Amino acid sequence: MSIVAFSLRLAPYGSGNARLRVLDDELRKKGLTFRQITSVIGYHPRRRELLYEALMHRSFLPLTDGSWISNERLEFLGDAILNTVVADHVFRRFPGSEEGELTRMRVPSSEQADAGAEGPRPPSR
Repeated sequence: MSIVAFSLRLAPYGSGNARLRVLDDELRKKGLTFRQITSVIGYHPRRRELLYEALMHRSFLPLTDGSWISNERLEFLGDAILNTVVADHVFRRFPGSEEGELTRMRVPSSEQADAGAEGPRPPSR
């Protein structure tokens, strides 16, 4: 089973309907609905609780019933998946490069990130 398939099969804690009601109520207090959120982001998930969890910042947890977790675990998984995709791209694009060069291309320096550099840089020779 892939990491992505495993993560999507993780069952939410507690009763789904009760958990979702708590968040739906909080949204209504802010004048929002789940349908409005999905319309704005252009994504309509099959599992509403997974989108709520993806958007759940740690600071919001005290307002929940205690059965929710923050989005940090999903963020970790997303970062790992993105890292794998970038590593695969760099590996295939620069077949003659050594491991150290590939690593430098995959993990941009803070200077590149600050300058807004996008994508891997080819090896310097």
